[in-house]
Amino acid sequence: MSDAKNTILDLDSIMDVDMGKVETMPDYVNLSKGVYVLKCTKAEPYKKEAQGEKAARAGFRITYELVDTKECEDLAFPNGSLISENFTATEQGLQFFKKRAMNLLNVSSLDGASLKDVLDSMIGVEATAVVTIRKTKAENGNEYENASYRFLHESQPS
Repeated sequence: MSDAKNTILDLDSIMDVDMGKVETMPDYVNLSKGVYVLKCTKAEPYKKEAQGEKAARAGFRITYELVDTKECEDLAFPNGSLISENFTATEQGLQFFKKRAMNLLNVSSLDGASLKDVLDSMIGVEATAVVTIRKTKAENGNEYENASYRFLHESQPS
């Protein structure tokens, strides 16, 4: 099955296309340490088939849109930039996802809610987030940055 947005276009037929009519894709960014207003635009499961030596993967992806930068260590990214978080479909990954969902939704329990209900309820939620960055060094010597998001709400979780 072909996705219309990923179909190869005929170069000869698009040479005269008005580029003003072509949608500009937003940037996916890695936020620096700071305080931002984020809006959840997508919360969905994902699956990636095995490719070569890479094993198949599955999990949950949350996509946020940057609404506003309150403060940050580096130059601010443009509003409208996108940020995504991935959680693996493992027992621990589901636990981390649950914690993030509860924080974003400002609730103290998700009892009785299905995973689908939780994913659907996250879409459209806007909140101020404190982003912290932790650097870790892998056994192979590579250094990685891990971003952590903590959503702030005026009232305590319900």
